[in-house]
Amino acid sequence: MKGDPKALLSLLQNERPQVIALIMAYMDAQQAAQVLEQLPDEKRIATVESMARMDRVSPEAIAIVEEEMKRKFATIITSEDNMNLGGIDYVADMMNHIDRSSERKIFEELDKRNPELSQSIREKMFVFENILEMDDRSVQRFVRELDTKDVVYALKSASEEMRDIFFRNMSKRMADSVRGDLEITTNVRLKDAEEAQQRIVNVIRRLEEQGEVIIKKGEGDDDILV
Repeated sequence: MKGDPKALLSLLQNERPQVIALIMAYMDAQQAAQVLEQLPDEKRIATVESMARMDRVSPEAIAIVEEEMKRKFATIITSEDNMNLGGIDYVADMMNHIDRSSERKIFEELDKRNPELSQSIREKMFVFENILEMDDRSVQRFVRELDTKDVVYALKSASEEMRDIFFRNMSKRMADSVRGDLEITTNVRLKDAEEAQQRIVNVIRRLEEQGEVIIKKGEGDDDILV
């Protein structure tokens, strides 16, 4: 399913969360994330919950939605038998593309409403904090790809443990530069720090897809080399 996220949002925002979830499940994860970010707060959590429960959708269910939507999506929804739509893996992939502020708000609310689902989604995701679980060789690999400014901004709000894993896996020259910039860089907005962290996560995910780093997703999972 293709289309401008703003245009899709205008069609979806007044629908029930169950309907929104089904339509979004036809989008790629990045596009779905852009739509989810813009949904009204009261619909976002219900939509995420509906998507997580949607492992397989029958042609009958799709036909009902098609009728309810009165042909709004007639050109972009197909009725193939038992299409694989939604589910925990899809939601986790979508959440990997969402901005950090929206991610935090969604999980805060989901922790209250459905803590088991919240944990299940987290275990499938890779977020900035998961860098602490990566092996040094993988950290050394992705650090070489990073913009120094992103590292500085990302570490402004990071724990000492996180700073340590970065410093011990970068060259002395880069470490000295980052330490110096951290001392003189002030008044960094949380939003800017989170955006820098997300750009770093995007680099790691790209390298994982290329088989160049190992990441761990979820407690008890084996390390995955992709």
